[in-house]
Amino acid sequence: MIEIQKIDFKNKTIDNVKCSYGNVKDIHMSLIKNTFCVKVIYNEGETITTEYKKPKKEDTIEDVKLNLFDMETENTQQEQTNISCKVEEQQEELKEEETEEPKEEVKDEPKEEEHKDKSLSIEELKELLTEKIEKKNTALSYGRTIKQVYDYFKSDDVYSLLQKEQEIIAFIEDKYKTNISSISSKLCGVLKCYTVLNLESKVIKDRIQHFKVLLKVKHDADKEKLSDKKSIEEGEEILEHCKNEMNKLGEKVKNDIQLLNTWDITVQMYCVLKIYLDIGNLRGDEVVDMKILDTDTEDKINYINVKTNQIIIKNHKTEKSQGTRTIDIEDKKLLNILKKGLGKYLITDKNNEPYKTSSKFGEYFKSIIGYNPYDLRKALTSKCIRECLTEGNTEALERLSDTQGHSLTTMLNNYNTYNQENIILDTCLID
Repeated sequence: MIEIQKIDFKNKTIDNVKCSYGNVKDIHMSLIKNTFCVKVIYNEGETITTEYKKPKKEDTIEDVKLNLFDMETENTQQEQTNISCKVEEQQEELKEEETEEPKEEVKDEPKEEEHKDKSLSIEELKELLTEKIEKKNTALSYGRTIKQVYDYFKSDDVYSLLQKEQEIIAFIEDKYKTNISSISSKLCGVLKCYTVLNLESKVIKDRIQHFKVLLKVKHDADKEKLSDKKSIEEGEEILEHCKNEMNKLGEKVKNDIQLLNTWDITVQMYCVLKIYLDIGNLRGDEVVDMKILDTDTEDKINYINVKTNQIIIKNHKTEKSQGTRTIDIEDKKLLNILKKGLGKYLITDKNNEPYKTSSKFGEYFKSIIGYNPYDLRKALTSKCIRECLTEGNTEALERLSDTQGHSLTTMLNNYNTYNQENIILDTCLID
């Protein structure tokens, strides 16, 4: 059961969200027109969503308690708002990373109250920028940017203007179209205004990060030599071939239940390919000693926890700089199959022993699939980079970077192989 208290539509705040059961993974909140939407995501994969519409005569409702039921939700364009909240977990404390965002929002509440009854003119803001920014030209540039926004919205107060984060982003992106360098620069100028006024702006920060990734990908794509590339068709052929081989393995498993019960190598290879193609291509030395467990362990091993639906990578090439990597598994079918291998290794050789080296595993992989894992990794990465350039899908690229344990630079320099084609940025970069 989930309880929501003190919804204030005027100030766009929820005072308290209480989750009385389960392990909460994340909470998303948004305001769509006159309706608050609260989406709670649990570690077990369950998602619960509720909506509460603004009453016609009242701006604030206190002590509202709603019983929530399971709802199917879709990814839709929503008006994001700065919502201040406190999250209380009654059965189990949330992990540090799960409570980090609410802590920051609660911390920022006094700042909002501090500016609530104040007003500020555009000239006063420009003076503040000059005082706070050492480089005069930078201060003037940021001042011109916010003046453009100020004039467009015909605002008479800076504080009320800066509440329109989504509208400001839309204005700047429309004005500068596909010039992502200018868009990023202008958004940085606007963000600096929030900073000097001690205001939070997560929406604009996230959008700047989006364009930062796009700029890096485009820069590296522009400087690469096409002679070092292979065709897009060749990369797509590798992906299609591997998918077909995975489906063939899946059919074998489906038609012979004994393969599941004995954790046959056919089932193992199906699971490895499913992880590679749908989640990310893990390094060979991360996979060869990976065990399947139903609990977390302090041992320094790589394992899949079928209870928390996560892949835990402790032993890996970049552990000193990156630490433990945690990867979510959302495919319930895959999880049910993995449970059949509980207590065993994800992949073993013909003697049911773990591979001693990743190269031995790679040789076996190629003998069964026709390509080695390194070929598949390059094909997957190339496609993700291509989609980032053509569709602006930076989130997928960053997620793949985290999953595979590579920096963005490493991916661009070493794995962007199958993109031998001139790619032109167009308006589809802008959501």
